Amino acid sequence: MNPNSPIRRSPQRLRDRFKDETRAAILEAAEGVFASDGVLTARMEAVASKAGVAVGTLYNHFADRHALVDALMKVRQGELLGRLDESLEVHDGRPFVAQLDAFVASLQEHFTAHAGFVRVLMDSDGQNFGKKVLQPHEMIAQLRDRLELLVKRGVKSKDVRADDAELFAWFFFGAMRSMMARRVKGLATESLAEQRAALVRFLMQGAQYEPRGRR
Repeated sequence: MNPNSPIRRSPQRLRDRFKDETRAAILEAAEGVFASDGVLTARMEAVASKAGVAVGTLYNHFADRHALVDALMKVRQGELLGRLDESLEVHDGRPFVAQLDAFVASLQEHFTAHAGFVRVLMDSDGQNFGKKVLQPHEMIAQLRDRLELLVKRGVKSKDVRADDAELFAWFFFGAMRSMMARRVKGLATESLAEQRAALVRFLMQGAQYEPRGRR
């Protein structure tokens, strides 16, 4: 029988798909357990129970909790950067404010959908992950690179001042990080849309007072 025939290859693909689906379910469960129990105190047994798999199955995929945290970080980092890259590509050429709004919305959507990831990220300052995971300072650099691209577009369209433009990406990053920290800590009373509008307004106009009649 031809070893490359669909009949021979199909079972292997099914096994691989089942393995991938199991791995994804474990990561999803781990995110929830990390969010509720904390990264440092979460038990592998709790993750297995939430994922609906045996503890042995969990250890077949991840050697220990550190490996599980690393895997979760790698996947969520990739998803976030991919989402931001898509936003930059899809909205390229639109008015700068619309590009900025879409970029912030993408960040909000990802962090809202993955609250556990946000908690891991916020707890990771000063913590080193595995070699295949972007370290905190590397992740910050990746986000800043994308913001710098956005700023360059703003300068080109004359929506952002050219002088001091190299600092704006840092300002944008700091403002967005504070916005997400405020929501994760439960301090936000405004909606996501209201929060985003306030952030975009602040980034574009600063905190300068504007008489009510001129708004």
